[in-house]
Amino acid sequence: MRFFALILLAGAVTVFMRLPLQLAFQAIAFGDPGLELVAEHENILGRIPDRDFGWIYGLLPLLVGKLWYAVAGVSPESFFAVSLVCQATFLFGVAQVARVAQFGVLARTMLLVSCPFWLPRGGMTLVHEIEPVLLVWALAFQLAGQPRWALCLTACCVFVKPSMAVVFSTLLVGQILFLPTTIARSRTRELLPAGCCVVGAAALLAWIFGADALVASLYPAQAAEIYRENNFGFFRAGRSFWLPEPLEARYYLTRSVAGTWLILTAWVTVAAALALASCKRFPSERRAAIVSLTAMHLAFIFLFFGNEHSYTYYFYLLVLAGGLARVGRWQPILLVITLWFLGLVIRQAAVARVHWAERHPDGVTFGLWATNDVRTEWAEVLARTSSGKTAILSASEGVTLLTDHFGPPGLSFADVGWNTREQLDAKRNDLRSAAFLVVPLEFQTRFHDRERSPLREELRAFVPVWTGRHFGVFQQPSPRE
Repeated sequence: MRFFALILLAGAVTVFMRLPLQLAFQAIAFGDPGLELVAEHENILGRIPDRDFGWIYGLLPLLVGKLWYAVAGVSPESFFAVSLVCQATFLFGVAQVARVAQFGVLARTMLLVSCPFWLPRGGMTLVHEIEPVLLVWALAFQLAGQPRWALCLTACCVFVKPSMAVVFSTLLVGQILFLPTTIARSRTRELLPAGCCVVGAAALLAWIFGADALVASLYPAQAAEIYRENNFGFFRAGRSFWLPEPLEARYYLTRSVAGTWLILTAWVTVAAALALASCKRFPSERRAAIVSLTAMHLAFIFLFFGNEHSYTYYFYLLVLAGGLARVGRWQPILLVITLWFLGLVIRQAAVARVHWAERHPDGVTFGLWATNDVRTEWAEVLARTSSGKTAILSASEGVTLLTDHFGPPGLSFADVGWNTREQLDAKRNDLRSAAFLVVPLEFQTRFHDRERSPLREELRAFVPVWTGRHFGVFQQPSPRE
């Protein structure tokens, strides 16, 4: 419990450092976090994912959201509250992993020092809050020699996000069927609890959301389209994380965690190879865990990596693998990495201090954090568009749930593969009848391209009337009802 208290404290400090960004007006109103508000708004109204609104993840987070937001209401504050609960549960799971795996002082110190980098960033969607909780607790059960209960958690996680959970589930099934176990039961019976979880969850979700939505969520073809259209991948859009241009040593040493990420990747890969080759050096549970973590990390690199910011999603798996990897004379590497993380955290704290100094919550931005120039420009936007119907076109339309200035949300997310045909038609009608169009300039997507956007015909009717650093206002001379 002492280590849990320490890691909970490290998590609290991390959340405090991130607070001006996690509750940032622009991010919630126009960026990725707005997706959560829009999706849960549609969900609370009883609309069906993949039929009435676009959704590329599993259905279990929508079920959790339906229960939570029905009580707390759909708002940035209620999402922040449930995010804190998920992060505390996740940190408890990390502490449990460290306890069961008997992490030494150095490995525990590395976990504490590097917390600002591996603690999942709250405020994206419930998907990104629930998935780490299930995966890290599954790892704790695996290390405790109970792979069947670990498999139950990863099987449920498939209904949260059918990517890494599928990889971990496959590894656990292999462990149960092909590796020696200490439980005197048939190996196929060990799969029974997970099978019950799958059947039960699938039946419940199909009953609430429909079989078609369930099938679509388990095989999200839209996700593959999004990756293809955005050129996502470790060697494509993600390349600038590990091989930036221009190439500078200080980028790896002081400006980014890319250096520690690359060294940890190489180190845990060697550790996994040694674990497979030497049964005496690694106990069976530790061997299974280090191989699982390394396999998941490599799957992330070659299958799931998106853009240059994607490394944050599963960094905790890599750091936990580093704590598990006790490779004899290579152990001093852990000390170097810990000190390296410490230097990066000091720089991160300086950046956080700037965010706290420059951003403040304000009524103009609905109690969310913003800089003075953003607040000033936003007030100008509202004043200039007060005389007629106003539409919004940004990455997400979370702002429509903060004010009635723009009407109800139209798109789930303004990008290819995210929206149903009905949503696109509704957005076209919204634009045709609007006198003004507001565009947050830092949250533009291909939907803003007047040549390639599926909304290009409607966008061409608008002419610019005012442009600031953060927002642009456009006017349509002859709105169509």
